[in-house]
Amino acid sequence: MERFRILFAGQMTPYFTTVARRDALLELGFPVESVDLMQFIESPSVLLNALTHRTLLTPGVFAFNREILSRAARFRPDVLWLDKGIFVFPRTLRRLRRDPAMVFVYHNTDDWKYKG
Repeated sequence: MERFRILFAGQMTPYFTTVARRDALLELGFPVESVDLMQFIESPSVLLNALTHRTLLTPGVFAFNREILSRAARFRPDVLWLDKGIFVFPRTLRRLRRDPAMVFVYHNTDDWKYKG
């Protein structure tokens, strides 16, 4: 039986739970293609980091979305796994939804009821 092909996008910082989830899928034998958010948005510039997180309108965020679309076209996943996909544009999701067979998984461990 062929395993689902999974395109996994998120923050691949070592020891984060995002990496643990991706690694579990790999250990279960699923073909997984990973897109690391941090390769696109991490910057030594405090100003650029602030703009990235507050506006989502920086070159790195646009590049991240282009990379997701590009990898999806090449890899042809059955599943798109977005781990805290706050940097993924709605238009990127709309383009990916053109494939009616692709299943979307959105994982976010933040507590939406937390008032802090």
